[in-house]
Amino acid sequence: MLALIFWNARRSDADQTQYRDALFGFHEELNDNKPAGFRFSCTFASPPTPWFNAGSEIYEDWYVLRNFAGIDALEEAVANRDTMQSHRFLMRHTAGASAAIVGLSGGQARIFDFTEAYWTSTRQAIAIDGFFAANLAGGSSRVNMSVWTRSLALGPNERLILAKASIPEDVARGAVHLQRQLEWRPE
Repeated sequence: MLALIFWNARRSDADQTQYRDALFGFHEELNDNKPAGFRFSCTFASPPTPWFNAGSEIYEDWYVLRNFAGIDALEEAVANRDTMQSHRFLMRHTAGASAAIVGLSGGQARIFDFTEAYWTSTRQAIAIDGFFAANLAGGSSRVNMSVWTRSLALGPNERLILAKASIPEDVARGAVHLQRQLEWRPE
């Protein structure tokens, strides 16, 4: 399973309500008319990151896909469906964007409740992997996190751990920690 993470921010001269309506409408249309390989999408409000700081509010959109073929189907769907109207509006009113492709390494793909995000470097991945394995030892009911690994060398860091609560400081040391808030998810 893969996720295309897409950070975007509205231009300062664009209406905030119209931008949010277009963004949420875009996600709703995609989730109502899923292209091949598409599982779901959602969006979070995100603080600025070292790799994306556009000034106004930042949205972190997640497009969860079965595999890389899902990226082609998603691109085609955006260009050929009713989503085009909302997508055109977003293209005209977005101040900037950045993206990463990550693959699920362990845990839950259901990411809606994971408000804590930790982006780690390659050397930090060992601590993250050990922490995650220890939490898995108690059974999947104890796992309140999701670990994703950067794909195709596209993305800010090597590993991303999503959690419902803060992880221990010794594990998170040196990671880019983002507290996100869910803004839109499918019904």
